[in-house]
Amino acid sequence: MTVSLVGRRCTISGNQVKASTPKFPSYHFHGMLGPFVGNVSHGPNRGRAAAAELPAPEAAFNMIA
Repeated sequence: MTVSLVGRRCTISGNQVKASTPKFPSYHFHGMLGPFVGNVSHGPNRGRAAAAELPAPEAAFNMIA
């Protein structure tokens, strides 16, 4: 399952997203800016350039298995 977020800005905090396989993306940001803190996910995130990550890197304040 991918959580698809669309908008101008967002705050993603304290969520847990489980995918059926770790290769499947957990979140797709569609280029949206905003903080991503305290989340647990089982796959990579897509749709956001490394320069737009907050915190940087995202794995610093999130558990991404």
